[in-house]
Amino acid sequence: MATKKEIDRQKEIDEARASRGEVASVKIGNRTFRQGDTITITRERGVFTFKFARVVDGVCQDITVFGGVRGRQKFRAFTPDRIKAKKRTPKEDQDLDE
Repeated sequence: MATKKEIDRQKEIDEARASRGEVASVKIGNRTFRQGDTITITRERGVFTFKFARVVDGVCQDITVFGGVRGRQKFRAFTPDRIKAKKRTPKEDQDLDE
């Protein structure tokens, strides 16, 4: 369980991100990306984990991800048109079965 100090710190981080136009969930085309989603990027090797997107005037400018080839993972930023595919999670597969 998180302490009050940790919760307050997370609120400060969220407010700072919001002031810069960064959001944890964004809809690009017909797909919605949430923090933690696994995606692939065109012209890049490896898989990436979606962290946040920068939105200006309601338009997604870029996405920030973490990942890449195993052993050389790092934070990267890409334009939304570079997203190739969103990997399914086991939870999404369960939702489809129901």
